Amino acid sequence: MTKKPRRRRVWADDEKRMICRQALVAGVSVSQVARRYDVNANLVFNWLRDVRYAPPEAEAEAAVTPDLQANRPCRSGSC
Repeated sequence: MTKKPRRRRVWADDEKRMICRQALVAGVSVSQVARRYDVNANLVFNWLRDVRYAPPEAEAEAAVTPDLQANRPCRSGSC
């Protein structure tokens, strides 16, 4: 039995920008955001260095993010 080769995910520019905005929110680590979207943190860091995807400094400080708790699975049993 042979394994299917894993295909690379193609991220739209808007998706990259959204992920970069979330990674720049105070108190949120890049690795947390990367795990949320099942992407390697190194890739997110590369996107942050790319001027096409990283938001300008003023926008990064005022970034509006979705409810982070809504995307997390319930692990404590109190959900």
